[in-house]
Amino acid sequence: MPDTVIGISAELRGGKGTCVKILETIFHGDTSVISSGMILTDLAMAFERPDPTNRKTLQDCFSRAQKALGRRCLHSGIRERWEESKKRIWIFDGVLMPWDVEFIRSFPQNILFFVDCKIETRYKRARLAALCQEADAKPDEAKITLEEFKKMHEHETAKFVATIKNLSAVRVLDNNGTIKELGSQIKLILANTGWQI
Repeated sequence: MPDTVIGISAELRGGKGTCVKILETIFHGDTSVISSGMILTDLAMAFERPDPTNRKTLQDCFSRAQKALGRRCLHSGIRERWEESKKRIWIFDGVLMPWDVEFIRSFPQNILFFVDCKIETRYKRARLAALCQEADAKPDEAKITLEEFKKMHEHETAKFVATIKNLSAVRVLDNNGTIKELGSQIKLILANTGWQI
């Protein structure tokens, strides 16, 4: 059993990845970070789908897996990878649905972060990441318009994610400023929950 399980949620391009990097630094790499996307990419490859990292492909794989195995279809794969890692901090990068929230809260010691960021800022970051060809960027977002970006939030998953910040015991992080400011918020929350940073 890990020391703690940390769930991270955010709307599209809200800053989950940045939050993960900060946590990895804080815990000196003694972390096992798994995302729904990692499991879904494995499924897409198993299904021999073209472009297995494409957002629509991943959403389709999730729909297929959910129909076949139920809502919690990804959790056993996530937990298995965590256990294999032998790390003391387990991080779920991508709490997206109600059952993901329940999954995080099923562990005795857990923290659920919601990385909050204005849509205009997220849109600019998405375009910049694509233009700079960052590792986790989506190339098709380089020329996306703000209206097209907003339409991407109409998917069932995106609609629920927006409500996570209003759930009880969720630690909301303001990611409209600098990475340093985001890191300070995370450290303060961890310190207030008893972590020695």
